[in-house]
Parts: sequence; C-alpha cells; structure tokens
Amino acid sequence: MINLSFSNASYGNINTPDTEVNRLLFEGLTKENEKGEIVAGLAQRWEISQDYKKITFYLRDNLKYSNGMPMTSEDFLRTISKWKNSKSFYEDKYLIIKAVNDKILEVEIKDKINMEKWEDVSKFYLKEFAKPVNAPKNKEISDKDKYFVYNMDSKKNLSTGPYILKEFGNEKAILKKNPNYWNKNNIRTESITFIFNKNISTALKNFEQGKIDITEIKSEDVGKIKNKSALKTSRTHYQTILNFNDKLEILENNDVRKAIVMAIERKDKMPKNYVGSFYYPYFDKMKAAVFKVSNSVPEYNPKEAKKLFEKSLGNRKIPYVFELLNYNPKNKEKALQIKKNLEENLGIKVKIISKNIRKDEKNYEKTYAFKLEDKRKNTDYEFVEIANSMPISEQTRMKELLRHLKVEKDTEENKIKMLTEMDKILAEKIPFLLIDDDVYRYYLVNPKLKGVRVGDYGNFFLSETYIEK
Repeated sequence: MINLSFSNASYGNINTPDTEVNRLLFEGLTKENEKGEIVAGLAQRWEISQDYKKITFYLRDNLKYSNGMPMTSEDFLRTISKWKNSKSFYEDKYLIIKAVNDKILEVEIKDKINMEKWEDVSKFYLKEFAKPVNAPKNKEISDKDKYFVYNMDSKKNLSTGPYILKEFGNEKAILKKNPNYWNKNNIRTESITFIFNKNISTALKNFEQGKIDITEIKSEDVGKIKNKSALKTSRTHYQTILNFNDKLEILENNDVRKAIVMAIERKDKMPKNYVGSFYYPYFDKMKAAVFKVSNSVPEYNPKEAKKLFEKSLGNRKIPYVFELLNYNPKNKEKALQIKKNLEENLGIKVKIISKNIRKDEKNYEKTYAFKLEDKRKNTDYEFVEIANSMPISEQTRMKELLRHLKVEKDTEENKIKMLTEMDKILAEKIPFLLIDDDVYRYYLVNPKLKGVRVGDYGNFFLSETYIEK
C-alpha cells in the first residue's frame, strides 16, 4: 500500500486534470509513462498523416469500463465533443473529430493555434488526449454529466484506468486494482491510499518513521535528509516575482526602481526582456518571436545601481526602512538574498515581513515597499493587474496588444513588432522583477518504490508502481 501526503494537490476538486487520483482512475486515448513520454493508452496505436494534420486512433480490443460495460469510439467522441462550446482548442475551427467505426477515431486538425509547425500541434493534441478529463464516458453518464464531472461516489464511479475508487472522503481516498483494465496483468500494486493532508511540517519525521511513502517537504528540511536517494524535485506552475509599490513617493521614480533592479542578483539564464520575464501561454507559443525582442531588463551591476540610486534621490534622505513583504514562507532564502543585495549595494535598510495581507491591501499601499510572491504561470491575472496600474493610455494599448496576440494570425515580423512595443511599455514602467522563473518543490519517495516518476508541477505517475521486496 502506498500512502501519499503532499500539500500541492487540489483534492477538494478531484476533477482537476492533473491530480494523481484522476490519472489512476481515468485513462484516455494516450497516457504519459514514467519517463514523461506519450505512449499508447486505450488506443493501442495511432497514425499521423505526412502533413501532420490528421491523427487516426485505433482502439484496443475488448475495452471495458470498470463495471464491465463495453467501450467504443463513440464514447471518446462524446467526451471530447462536449468541450466544443468551452472556448478551448476543441472547437470546430481547431479540429474535427469523427468515429469511423466502433474501434477507429479520426481527428482532423484545422489550425496551428499559434504554433510554428503542424508537427508541434499534433504532439500537443496527443498530450491533450492523455488528460483524465478526456477519458471516455458512456452515454448514460455523459447525458447526466453536464459539466464533465466524474462521480466520486465509490458505488457509482466508473473507471477507465488501472484503478477503481473504493473510498473517497475529506481525509483520504482508497483505490483498488481495476479487474477490467486492459493491462491489469502488469499492475503490480493492489491498493493505493492517498492521505489528503496539507500540513507538511511533520512530513520528514513521518517519512523517516515509515508512516508515509511519498510526501512533499519544506525546502529548509532538505539538508536534514539522511537518505539522499529518496529526495526528488519538481518544477511548479509558479514563478517568483518582486512587485514594487509605486504608491510610495520614493518608488514613483522610474530610475529608483531601475537602480533597485540593477542591485539585485538573479539566477543565471533568466529572461533578458520583460515579455520573456512575464510568462503567458500565448507568448509561450511564440517563443521564437519573444527571443527576438531586444534585451530590456537591466543587468546586475551594483556599482552603476548605486550611482543611479544616489542621482535619483538628489538631496532627499530616505526617512524609513524599506519593508519587504514575503507572502510565501518557502521564499525565505530569496527574501534574505534581496535584503542582503539592497543593503550592501544601495545602503538602504530592509525589513522582511512574513505574512499574507491580501485582506488588507490598503495598508500595504501605505507602508510596504515590495511584495515577493509566487504567481501562477498559466493565467493572465498578473499581466492584467500590471496593465491596470498604468496610465489609461498605456493600459488601453497593453490590453489591445494582448488581445491581438491572442486572437489574430499574423506574421512573425508583426508579432515581434507587437511584443517589442509591449516590452517597451513594461521596461519604462518597471512594475516588477522576475526573481525566479522556475519555482521548485521537494519530495521524498521511498527508495523501495519502483516505477514512480515525479513529473513537472508536482505530478506523480504511479500506475506501474510497486514495492521491491
């Protein structure tokens, strides 16, 4: 039995596409193996046309749901077709899906969705079809299931993956091996227990006592680990950003903010321009254009930073200690590094405040100089927040550029022009500094467990896991 206890999983919403429970219960046409490769799932194979615009899937023989009901290509078509009206990449303008017969499903790709090559688009959809939300549903479930929600009642749950749900509650979920799974003979673990515990303060102790086999741990506990072979790392959906409070008089000055940026030492290989610093899904699909935008983020140069800072201040004295609000305790080391850089390179006093004051933002505007927080990479919230803080003309133009980049098909030359204009606005404003582009989390995995893969964003791949005896 495998006991899991880690804080990043959203078990309150079991339908989140990438949760470990979902991945074990609901398998799609394809799936990811322990190396992160897309391999055959419920489809035994697929063929891609020479122009990469058509994918033909061939289902395995005698596929069944966990209750023994037969599975056909119509079930996959029914699931994927439900996304057509959700403003996603499944709309008819992007792809057309049809069931050729009970065992063959044909996908015709209609649009590059801002990618450079058709080959990349076909790979994108192969990965999409591996998501648990795209697992097949029979007609009875689909008709009742308006919002694609799988029933987490263990008596009604219908699984297509290697496990079935035996128990699900606020504290734990118990999964048992699915007797009707196509690859049941290669599933070597009979039962998996997930513990839904977001408190990781005692994780290291519980792991060393053998109470849990996989858990997230605090970054400060990494040095305490006795068995280094148990330590695993994973990238997350977040990046660490330092925001400037330009409501404070001294930080209204662009040159002051520029001097602060130049005084802070960042990791190597960080983005050199602001549109590259700010992650946005549509930017990610036009990386070639982003990389051709000129460098705009000031480089680390403490000597020049000091000169610019003193020049910008003129005869003014700094009447207060700069308060650095650190939202996430896991960023303690980053906050200490920023404090050290600013005190040594600019000669200012910095006090770190570790608390979440989202409920009292007005007080922040009056007192705090900086906010250090982790922002989720795959939303545009931060971008819109930054745009809203600008003068109305710049705000309007930024949003126009964003809309154009999202919707319009254009040449790479025009994309570069739009991204360059956007970058220029950001560089003049200097509203933030990207401190860390890849935020990592740390996990412990029992070395006796085989077939475990810790993927990006804290995803665990456990379908072929077993304990070595």
